[in-house]
Amino acid sequence: MKSLWIRVIIGIAVCVLFDTSLASSQTKPDIQLPEFYGTYAIAGGKTASLDSPQDFSKTEPIPVGRRENPDNVCRFGASVFAATDATSVPKLTGDVQFLVFFEPAGTLTPMLLAQDMKLKSIAFVRDVLFDCHPDEAGRRDIRRGKENGWDFKTNVLEMRIKPVPGQQQMVIAVPTSHLEAGVYTLSGGALKAPFTFSVAPVDEAEKTRCIDLTVAYNIFVPGYIQSETPAPCSARADASSSVGAAQPGVPQPDVNSGESNVSAGGLTELIAEWDKSLGQGQAVSIPMCRAGSGFANKCETGTLSLSPQEVAFVKTDGQKVFTALAPQIKYRRDPNMGGGGVFSLAAGGKYARLLYLAQGLDCPGRQERFPVCPPEGMEQQNLVSDWIKQALVRLASGSSNAVPQK
Repeated sequence: MKSLWIRVIIGIAVCVLFDTSLASSQTKPDIQLPEFYGTYAIAGGKTASLDSPQDFSKTEPIPVGRRENPDNVCRFGASVFAATDATSVPKLTGDVQFLVFFEPAGTLTPMLLAQDMKLKSIAFVRDVLFDCHPDEAGRRDIRRGKENGWDFKTNVLEMRIKPVPGQQQMVIAVPTSHLEAGVYTLSGGALKAPFTFSVAPVDEAEKTRCIDLTVAYNIFVPGYIQSETPAPCSARADASSSVGAAQPGVPQPDVNSGESNVSAGGLTELIAEWDKSLGQGQAVSIPMCRAGSGFANKCETGTLSLSPQEVAFVKTDGQKVFTALAPQIKYRRDPNMGGGGVFSLAAGGKYARLLYLAQGLDCPGRQERFPVCPPEGMEQQNLVSDWIKQALVRLASGSSNAVPQK
């Protein structure tokens, strides 16, 4: 009987020790826990504060882009469109995680702070294209220059939140997928400022994350950027063959001179961009001159906007004077006016007679009903008129195929 009691006591002691050991193994995290409150990166077996750059043992310099204010480029003719600064950033691994250590205060908890954080990938901007429309003469002015720097935030990357075992004041945010080579920024939560870091190899990522960025800006609304549209560098020939390099029959401006390539060849490239935008369901805006019903009416400059939702002419003062759906519009060409480039749109009792504002040319008579352009300007106007006719057919049919070019 005595030996039976001894065996029972020994069994209970073993169970207690096993449970204690199991609980200890379940609550002990396999990471370095921080001592002070804050937000931390966990990578390569080390934990470092995002607020203390000196905590990171590995850093690397990257070119960070800075674009010129569009107002300076479009209105005041700045000759340099962008610049880069060599900035040293922490170099982390693609399996990085982020720990939030915070003392709950009311409804504010570590979980809420972690959910508020935004992890974004940054694109490498090769060329920046300022779409200044219209300029003081009512024309659209396209200016392209080099940037070659990490600059444009793209998509927000999803993260999942998990607790730190045994640590009620800590949670960990984990990207749902391994981060590929490139540059990233983390913001929000309890961070004092956005945290930028790299994942190697950055040199290779400059090719895979490369974009050309179009900045649409209206000079009559200072400080207002209408849109920033990225396009993969692979969508256009390498910059060395399309920007700054001589092409037969096409004058090439210096990429940072502020000049525009406005020849027929340059317009063909612009029309290709319109095709792409229209195919993606985006609006295309084209600078136009509109004549009123009376012969004495002056040329009214504005923008003809074409999209699946609406076709509209909007004057530079913001007044919309013509609007209709593409299937409702009747297009008619007037071959006897404006060198053949004048066309009219009619729908529901509304009417607009329009002529494209040729780029980079001196067209006398802009204060008259229609400006008179030299032959190269008339060539531009005829190309645009032809394209608009085909674009209207395309929109009316609901087709997403590119407009065929003659």
